[in-house]
Amino acid sequence: MTNRQLVHIVDDDLSVLHSTGFMLRHAGFDVAEFESGSAFLKIAETTEPGCVLLDMRMAEMDGLAVQREMLDRDIAMPVIILTGQGDIDTAVQSMRLGAANFLEKPYQKEFLLEALTEAFALRESQHLRLIAVSRAIGKAAMSCASGPAECGTLKLSMQIWSFTRAATILPCVRHGKCKSRRTSSLRKLSE
Repeated sequence: MTNRQLVHIVDDDLSVLHSTGFMLRHAGFDVAEFESGSAFLKIAETTEPGCVLLDMRMAEMDGLAVQREMLDRDIAMPVIILTGQGDIDTAVQSMRLGAANFLEKPYQKEFLLEALTEAFALRESQHLRLIAVSRAIGKAAMSCASGPAECGTLKLSMQIWSFTRAATILPCVRHGKCKSRRTSSLRKLSE
């Protein structure tokens, strides 16, 4: 994993979009700016992962809809919600959808930088857990050639991978979608 910290800013208010981008570039972040949620979602599955600064109130597609679409597509990037009209219900909904943080506009630069630092630390820890699980699965796959007992170890490793990936990578755990995905995966593994 590189030390590059890419922030995807999604906001339909162009003055906020550009000023936030300028401030973050000046603070040392790489920045990609998007004027709508749909513009971001068009590239989200193929772009370099990073952190998403997501405006809650946008004309075309609001922040909650963007978060839901990210979950549906298994796009696992930390999301920080930015909103000018913060209310408790919206904050709770966004956190249930996996938001790493929720900041009200106008935000203080220090709070935004702290939220980004925490979000990138979360992304890094998830990445390190993935590497450890991948190595364990790789070892089990290599030993599978030795006999049926080792193949059982591989099957168990794959089950652990399913649960670990869902629990540490996908924000859909809080969204409630992973339970059916895990069950389906485990059913296929046991066949």
